[in-house]
Amino acid sequence: MQARILTLLVAAVMGCWLPAQDLVTVSPVAGVPIRGGFVGLSEDGALQIRTGVERIVSVAQEKIVTAVFSEASTLAQRGAARIHLVSGDAFVGAIEGGDFDEMALATQAAGSFRVFLDHVSMVVMLDEMKSAAELPALVDGADADELFLRRGDRLDRLPGEMQRLERTGVIFDSAAGAGRLFSFINDRVVAVRLAATDPYKEPDTLLCVARFKDGARMTGVLRRGGSGQMSLKLTVGPTVMLDPDFLASLEFKSSNYRFLSDIEPVAYTEVPYLEGGPTYGLKRDEGFRRDGKLRIGETVFRKGLGIHARATCTYTLDGRFDAFRAKVGVDPVTRNRSVPGSVRVRVLVDGAEVWKSALLLAGDAAVPIHLRGLGGKARLTLEVGFGDSRGTGARAVFGDAMVLKE
Repeated sequence: MQARILTLLVAAVMGCWLPAQDLVTVSPVAGVPIRGGFVGLSEDGALQIRTGVERIVSVAQEKIVTAVFSEASTLAQRGAARIHLVSGDAFVGAIEGGDFDEMALATQAAGSFRVFLDHVSMVVMLDEMKSAAELPALVDGADADELFLRRGDRLDRLPGEMQRLERTGVIFDSAAGAGRLFSFINDRVVAVRLAATDPYKEPDTLLCVARFKDGARMTGVLRRGGSGQMSLKLTVGPTVMLDPDFLASLEFKSSNYRFLSDIEPVAYTEVPYLEGGPTYGLKRDEGFRRDGKLRIGETVFRKGLGIHARATCTYTLDGRFDAFRAKVGVDPVTRNRSVPGSVRVRVLVDGAEVWKSALLLAGDAAVPIHLRGLGGKARLTLEVGFGDSRGTGARAVFGDAMVLKE
């Protein structure tokens, strides 16, 4: 009885200070995670988290790696589209109309706004196709827009030029008709892929990647708006307002640190256990299983690398970073087998071994790596070798792998 009364008292106290929004877990560049109720942004842009009845902690954006609001996801409403931008961002929402220069969108994540067509790389109708990865590969050297239509079990690809997107369909010039309206419903428009324009160059400033529960992603500069709301000035696109109720996470990009999954390796090699056997490639911010999540033991990582043995992956440091940090382990899918998946990991700097693991087993907790003294060094190499399981389940995961200045 006393335990139950204590539980009720704690719940009452918690309820009097926690806000309506989801709890947030902030992972700082240094130190332990901070968990509490999300309050908002301070005048100088710091994230404010309520950790007690009268205690609010402010954390500067440049000192945050991630702020995770919720793992929950929401389904897109019928008739919604995923609008991909040249920056790699994607909005989920309804097409409200447009002209030759812009398109109007209505989204749950950030309300209604307009984007320039020059910033759009692809439009996918979610009623017809869940992922742009299902589209045929881009033809080398192609310089035309492409319209994809569903015809029974096949996709028809029409090259041409998109004129504009309307609420009901796409105005598209092709051999099938000049300036014809292809209806989203009657013609079963699946997607429009736009020809590449100028290459995207990410600005060299502190950026925030906002991820939403409906799968949308937006990158820009996070600020406090005049009304106290959070605003995000997109790297390509307008300033949008962010509703915390729809946020899944905020991830920050700073010149003081870089996630290895955001850096292109200068070299990656993988040799299967048996000659001619399968290779898996480098996984960046995704795991090996169908759900796509990076796991070590019971922990899920939003950022990190998946590397199947036997492989080496090398990154350029160029003397810009002082330290390397990660949590390493094995994907737990084979933990209940008689011989669980296992690997051995080495870290090399400029070719010299600086860290070596014991045998890592599927199901075990992550092992932390924190290497300092990398200033002036040129290259960082992650090497994953086979363990006792040989090629079975030999899947290393490097959670939150990053290089940073200290």
